[in-house]
Amino acid sequence: MRHPYRAEDLEGKVHSFDTVLTAFDGLVGLAWLDLTEMERAREALTASEARYRILAEHASDVVYQIDADGVICWISPSVQRELGYSPEELLGGTRST
Repeated sequence: MRHPYRAEDLEGKVHSFDTVLTAFDGLVGLAWLDLTEMERAREALTASEARYRILAEHASDVVYQIDADGVICWISPSVQRELGYSPEELLGGTRST
């Protein structure tokens, strides 16, 4: 059974753990993994993506993101103003070279 666990250290910093309790052949084992740094990195990435998204959505240039196959998976709303297409019309299409 997995159970997320959060604890505060002596300095007041919150740490996140993933705990696993396992029973086997009459014995019980407990293990935990400190996920604090991974969680902080994920939060920093989310904040960075939010800042980038705000910049891209309000830029006058057309900004887009493609996947490994060249398919457009995100395009800025400015495409409507600059090229006359709605973002929805271009999503899922491929970038012209």
